[in-house]
Amino acid sequence: MKKCASELELELEAFIRSREDGDAAGLQPPPFGMFSTGDLSGFGFADSNTLTGGIPNLIWPQSQSLNARHPAISTTIESQSSICAAASPTSATNLNMKESQTLGGTSGSDSESDSLLDTEGGPCEQSTNPLDVKRIRRMASNRESARRSRKRKQAHLADLETQVDQLRGENASIFKQLSDANQQFTTAVTDNRILKSDVEALRVKVKLAEDMVARGALSCGLGHLGGLSPALNPRQACRATDVLSGLEFPADDACFTGLSPPEQVHSSSAQMAGEVVDVWSWDSHPNGGISNLPSESDDPLDTEELIHWRQRPEGDDNPSPPPAMAYAGRLTTFEDSEKESEYGYVRKVSGPVVVADGMGGAAMYELVRVGHDNLIGEIIRLEGDSATIQVYEETAGLMVNDPVLRTRKPLSVELGPGILGNIFDGIQRPLKTIAIKSGDVYIPRGVSVPALDKDVLWEFEPKKLGVGDVITGGDLYATVIENTLMNHHVALPPGAMGKISYIAPAGQYSLQDTVLELEFQGIKKQFTMLQTWPVRSPRPVASKLAADTPLLTGQRVLDALFPSVLGGTCAIPGAFGCGKTVISQALSKYSNSEAVVYVGCGERGNEMAEVLMDFPQLTMTLPDGREESVMKRTTLVANTSNMPVAAREASIYTGITIAEYFRDMGYNVSMMADSTSRWAEALREISGRLAEMPADSGYPAYLAARLASFYERAGKVKCLGSPDRTGSVTIVGAVSPPGGDFSDPVTSATLSIVQVFWGLDKKLAQRKHFPSVNWLISYSKYSKALESFYEKFDPDFIDIRTKAREVLQREDDLNEIVQLVGKDALAESDKITLETAKLLREDYLAQNAFTPYDKFCPFYKSVWMMRNIIHFNTLANQAVERAASADGQKITYSVIKHRMGDLFYRLVSQNSRIPQRAKMFWLRNFRSCTTTLPPVSAI
Repeated sequence: MKKCASELELELEAFIRSREDGDAAGLQPPPFGMFSTGDLSGFGFADSNTLTGGIPNLIWPQSQSLNARHPAISTTIESQSSICAAASPTSATNLNMKESQTLGGTSGSDSESDSLLDTEGGPCEQSTNPLDVKRIRRMASNRESARRSRKRKQAHLADLETQVDQLRGENASIFKQLSDANQQFTTAVTDNRILKSDVEALRVKVKLAEDMVARGALSCGLGHLGGLSPALNPRQACRATDVLSGLEFPADDACFTGLSPPEQVHSSSAQMAGEVVDVWSWDSHPNGGISNLPSESDDPLDTEELIHWRQRPEGDDNPSPPPAMAYAGRLTTFEDSEKESEYGYVRKVSGPVVVADGMGGAAMYELVRVGHDNLIGEIIRLEGDSATIQVYEETAGLMVNDPVLRTRKPLSVELGPGILGNIFDGIQRPLKTIAIKSGDVYIPRGVSVPALDKDVLWEFEPKKLGVGDVITGGDLYATVIENTLMNHHVALPPGAMGKISYIAPAGQYSLQDTVLELEFQGIKKQFTMLQTWPVRSPRPVASKLAADTPLLTGQRVLDALFPSVLGGTCAIPGAFGCGKTVISQALSKYSNSEAVVYVGCGERGNEMAEVLMDFPQLTMTLPDGREESVMKRTTLVANTSNMPVAAREASIYTGITIAEYFRDMGYNVSMMADSTSRWAEALREISGRLAEMPADSGYPAYLAARLASFYERAGKVKCLGSPDRTGSVTIVGAVSPPGGDFSDPVTSATLSIVQVFWGLDKKLAQRKHFPSVNWLISYSKYSKALESFYEKFDPDFIDIRTKAREVLQREDDLNEIVQLVGKDALAESDKITLETAKLLREDYLAQNAFTPYDKFCPFYKSVWMMRNIIHFNTLANQAVERAASADGQKITYSVIKHRMGDLFYRLVSQNSRIPQRAKMFWLRNFRSCTTTLPPVSAI
């Protein structure tokens, strides 16, 4: 019977299924012989494995001798091959559809595959082309692969579902454990609080017991250098255990590790004396190591033990120490409030810079005590366990391994009543108190004296506040009359707040007495009139305001031409001998500030001595007519050139912190820093010892940043707290460039920061022109900010000042021409300009600080003097111009000066009038001088 290609494919499919069944049943041979190797040879293939893929060799090893059962199949296939050659497009389409269904139907059943084969039709299905047979074999293989893949995925999905179930169970178990742990943690927190309270109570008891034990132990210390103390008595140590018998020590608490239970104290205390005295040598003592032997009146037990020790056998080379023994030498001990962990040790000393090890946990800018002399230092660098310290005292004598004590607080200043009228060094040590206590003209090393006297009583006047009132940081709650010139307003420190639970009534109190108690969140805190504040931290303010009030210095060149403001920044650069110190002192003496802080940073000691001698003798007139000493509003911070270099930096910050303290009271404060160049030199030396990369002229690269951080603490502010008040800090920094070179790095960095530049000229100083402020290079950026003040004071002042500057500038331009052709070759108007500029230079800008009439010039006097000089210049120019336009006699400047000689003398002698009378008298005097100037027609 002839078989078409579809039948052959069906037989092949059945054969493959039977192979699978054979695999499952132990590779049983097929129950029927569909075709053999001879059958396949009739297709015309050279190798039957091409069609079957070697299936007969693998599946049926017992069928290698199959015979040809269908001899006629070859003829049939050959007859049908011609039909396959002319296959229609429909058959090809059906074949492609069958392939796509076979490849994509991985989820269908076997019956569906059979139905697809049965429904095929067309002449192409009868083809016996080898390609079709090969394609049929590939389709069968693909279906087999898809079936196996589907089975694997189903098995994998079942495994995943099993794992999900297991994870859900584990999740529920973990959640339950977490809930239990949370409950246990809450219980532990509660128990911990209870244990902490018990621990504190037990620590108090342990401390009491230790004190009682120590009373019977060795009493050696730094204060017992001249006397001998009895050693620890074992019987006294045993008696001390009676105190411990009432204590309970939790055995499982880590806080009490190392504490012995009461029953063990008796056994250990008997060994205490012998263990302690073993650390000393006995052979060096002339009595065989015995000192301060007990008398017969001592404890009998001690006497018996001592006699037994004396009767020791002879020849004992290593005698044990007696049971009762006192050490007569000096022991290095710690203070009661200090721990050994708070100490480091010196590893390196390089001038004022000290490197210490064992400083783990220290902070930047922390205050430390270096060496056995307790030298004051400040940490400026931290590297691991090492700390670099700049010492503010002489480091001669320091050695390696000397102790370094941490104080756990930054370098701070004490703020309170008693600051005014006092003189401190760079770290706020009172020099007068040190001189009295030490009895020497030099400051001893390591001296520790409180900055403010804690025993002085001050008159305390509280504000209208009572118990229950709420106050915050910056609020003024009392007033202290510091002297007849200044009232000291006591304010709550910034950051503090609370409800008043106690305020002291009016009366006399010291700086140690509690004058205020606040309660906040159930915690009470007491306050005195004394505050401490770190010098490197600016004090907080409510807001910064724009300055609009001039700083009146009493110097005409500064007040009229280059004014500053209250809260401004000024720089006075100049070479040696130009008068920087004189100007700084003049500002301290005569400025309109309410408090003055004068910092002598690295200057000569005789200058500070001069300040100390002159200031108490200077007086100022109050509005009520009283004369008061200028020293009552001044604080001096002296750090002269022969003092340690490192303390110069501290002196600058000490001064500005004190100034900010008075600013917060609502006062206008002026701070004079003389000079910042010495401070910069100290920075350069410290930087060099730290091996930092140098910048211009060897100064550190952060010089400009340090200067800016200092000058930016100036300004007019709205103070914290109530009542509402404003205060200001004006910084005037003197700069000493070497050789008067204004391109010096310190001068350049300063000029880029400050708003007022009062440049001093060496040539003016050599001509004895003081103040030697060069009016051609100086400037002020506050002129526009002060226009409103000038408009109220004198509407014409701004125009007059502009005209005066023009005259001075024109004179400088004409000087070159005068040097070439002479003064007589100039025009008459130029001659008037030169003469007017001479009046301004010699009689207006120059002042004699040693005369009673010109050492201080009120602002109204400065204005009217300038007005009269400029008015004379205007009238003289008008007279010359009118005479030139007329046909009359020519008027020259010499004619004008000759005809008005008396009036010219009055202009020259304006500055010699002593300003001791009322302001209205002066105004009438200057107005009369102006009105007596003749009109142009009279000339």
